[in-house]
Amino acid sequence: MNKSAPEKSVGSSAATGMLRSGSHLNKHLPQVVSSTTSKMVKSAAGASKVMLIPAIASDVYSVYGAVSTDYENSTSRNTVETVAGVAGGWGGAAGGGSAGALIGSAVLPGVGTVAGGLAGAIVGGIGGLYGASATTELVSDMAGYDMEERCCKKCGYKFTVRLYQSSDSKQVYCPDCR
Repeated sequence: MNKSAPEKSVGSSAATGMLRSGSHLNKHLPQVVSSTTSKMVKSAAGASKVMLIPAIASDVYSVYGAVSTDYENSTSRNTVETVAGVAGGWGGAAGGGSAGALIGSAVLPGVGTVAGGLAGAIVGGIGGLYGASATTELVSDMAGYDMEERCCKKCGYKFTVRLYQSSDSKQVYCPDCR
């Protein structure tokens, strides 16, 4: 065996040699990762500011639609449910983003923080929106909010009218007689 030729082991490569303790790359790896993470965080922060505008516009449009429907029906339930859903969505996004960033940091600091925060904000926002809307609807139904008992003009059966729904507000017949 020639002593001047270096031994090669199975699976060794230039990259694994560079990552060995004491190598030039290993000493600078934290700075490279830190710089990359810093750029990602700045990009994510910029993207979140850009995405904030359409998110707010969408929520304003939703609330406007609910207010318009309530104005036509002389009710307020659609507005209350929509505002509760919007607030739940923003709260869920904030909480989910924080939790996701915390979990992502534990798994892979830097990149995991950004990815976990983004995923958590999306899941938390959707969960908060639907959770708050469903809860508000359930409580409103239990309280009979913007609902009315009517007597069918055809058969005399008592039925519930949801005044906040434009299709129901003018009903004079029960579901069986319609």
